[in-house]
Amino acid sequence: MPLVFDASTDELQFFLQEAEEQFQILDDGLLELERSGPRGDLLQDIFRAAHTLKGSSATIGHVRMAELTHHLEDVFDKLRQEKIDVSTELVDASLQALDALRVLGEEVSTLEEVDVDILPILTTLANVEDGGKIETEVATTYRISVSFEPDHPLMAARALQLTFELAAEGHIHELMPDRNAIEREGIKGELQATVEWPEGRAHLEELLRSVPEVIAATVEPHSEPVEETARLYRVFVKLDERNELRAARAMQLLLHLETTGRILSSVPTVDDISAERFGNSLEIQIDWPTAPSTLEAAIMSIPDIDAFCVDEIADVNSPVASPAPPVPLTPQEGTGAGRRKQPASSNTIRISVERIDRMLDYVGELVIERSRISDTARNLRASVGPSPEIDHLIEATGNIEALISQIHEELMMGRTLPIESVLRKFPRLVRDLAQSLDKDVAFELDSGDVDLDRTVIEAISDPLIHLVRNAVDHGIESPADRAAAGKNPAGRVSIAARQVENRIVVIVSDDGKGIDPDALRGSAIEKGLLSEDAAARLSDADALNLIFQSGFSTAETVTGVSGRGVGMDIVRKRLESIGATIDITSNRGHGTVLTIRLPLTLAIIRALLVRCDRWNFAIPLDAVIETVRLSDMQIHRIGRRNMMRLRDQIVPIIHLSESLTHGAYADGQVTGSEYAVVLSNGGNPLAVLVDGLVSEQEVVVKPFGAFIPQVPGISGATILGDGSFSLIVDVGRLASLEGVDHGSTYAA
Repeated sequence: MPLVFDASTDELQFFLQEAEEQFQILDDGLLELERSGPRGDLLQDIFRAAHTLKGSSATIGHVRMAELTHHLEDVFDKLRQEKIDVSTELVDASLQALDALRVLGEEVSTLEEVDVDILPILTTLANVEDGGKIETEVATTYRISVSFEPDHPLMAARALQLTFELAAEGHIHELMPDRNAIEREGIKGELQATVEWPEGRAHLEELLRSVPEVIAATVEPHSEPVEETARLYRVFVKLDERNELRAARAMQLLLHLETTGRILSSVPTVDDISAERFGNSLEIQIDWPTAPSTLEAAIMSIPDIDAFCVDEIADVNSPVASPAPPVPLTPQEGTGAGRRKQPASSNTIRISVERIDRMLDYVGELVIERSRISDTARNLRASVGPSPEIDHLIEATGNIEALISQIHEELMMGRTLPIESVLRKFPRLVRDLAQSLDKDVAFELDSGDVDLDRTVIEAISDPLIHLVRNAVDHGIESPADRAAAGKNPAGRVSIAARQVENRIVVIVSDDGKGIDPDALRGSAIEKGLLSEDAAARLSDADALNLIFQSGFSTAETVTGVSGRGVGMDIVRKRLESIGATIDITSNRGHGTVLTIRLPLTLAIIRALLVRCDRWNFAIPLDAVIETVRLSDMQIHRIGRRNMMRLRDQIVPIIHLSESLTHGAYADGQVTGSEYAVVLSNGGNPLAVLVDGLVSEQEVVVKPFGAFIPQVPGISGATILGDGSFSLIVDVGRLASLEGVDHGSTYAA
């Protein structure tokens, strides 16, 4: 039976998006907590993330998520109050809870219950929460007095800012003048408060000094017990009327306020809100046991609240006496819980990827029609001679080309994602992997604000995971081995991304033991991939490329991570399938660097159009090194294959159409071809024989679809301006067909 949640389909999608954001905040925050220790702002961030998840999951009726995040929130709250210490056990338990929350989140998208037992996780969190208590108790309640610059026009705003910050990170017991008076600019230059501040006196003094226009501040320990008496308040809240989740936010606010206070009434009622009989305003009467500033902080912790005001009342029957105008939540009015981003709904919309893909298909058709118009104009000029009308047609065609390029660029921007979306999972991956291998590894990430087509993003995820796992397992030594070699016991693995011209360059590096080219040569000989003579002729750079051979591995033992001789060849093939390349350099004893060069998009590529027999072919320009005339080359027959001498290299030759149609080696009959296109084949050049060079242009990649079987050596097709079609060459697969893929040209 499918699960049922108390929310609409759109609300559930919104919940999933928000939950993923909070998951990432928790993931990053917990790793930073373990790395650099507790910090006020960091603890506040992870506490708020857990708190937001608890409220939103309770709002949609996801009981298990709400219960788990409630316990996680309790752990973070004790961290904030310095009642427990940060430990590896605490971080492990919190990450385990986070993993379970992610799995439970899948129930919202699939509406099917997942097999996750949260009881052992709750027990672990409870043990962490009860353990590691700090024995020494220190007084954390202070009496503060703050003086502002006299007659400053922003005095009230600065005082409000200070109260928000005090409420966000501490607990205000008494405030004079109170917040309502401050809002009405009823402050005469001095603010006094009794504050519970878990960060200690020095931190509180530093905060007070950081507020602009403060000319003096004193902080004194307050030892007298602070008596808290419940007071009645009337709360007016205005929610963002453009937000489709107004009712959910209102319910979230009520649930949150009830965790501390007692709600006496609300207009509209809970039943009306649940039935979405709700506008965008809410009036609440509440019995609140602490200072009004804590009530304000609780309200501001809920997303999508535009404005609010809080008034103390004598009893529930008190008349509504022209309440103070609601206070808008603007970024200038505070930090912490009071800081709010402006709603994005006014200038952004959600659009499905499928719709963008359809629009890109239409742009691709426009590119084809543009080429037809351009070809027609040129043919007219050739047949009837120059004329003003034809010149105007050619000029208009150029303008259309520019506009189509701009439309395509804008659509591609809508389809791109930050590369960080695939890289942000690696800090956690490295941390868990290093722990399982008893290694100490620091991870560095520099995403460089790089955006990529989502298709490319999806394609590089698995190859990057494999490379990083190899770096931690094979590259980084044990702490003892690193210390013996005079290195820092903690290893380093890093990923950096940059845009270089029309390519994205991703560099995966480590400072481990590097790769021994001699060990690679020996392994190749042992596996029968190379003869001893051929191995001896390999340069170190060529030897490093042997790791991309199928089944090649130098690992002495098979682990749960690697050592089975699978993966690096798949990594290269996966990358080449999207037009990417990968290169490797290594310095023995100092580390390894893998450089991946990715295309920005897969929808439209620049290609070299060639003619071979009666066929047109498009070769991706990124794979083309150069073109040469065969009449200028020296051709040699070596065994069954023709080879071409290109400066100081011997380059294997294949015939394009014969390879694709018959899979045959290019024989001695090379006189029928006029040109050779020299291609980059994983660092080894390959010469492809063609009859003629047509042009260089942008082409729209059209996959064959489900009804046409995949053709080895061909990745798709494109329609040319004259209406004819051209097959797009898959360079890596073409080389594999002819047995000249990576490293095979070295065989003796």
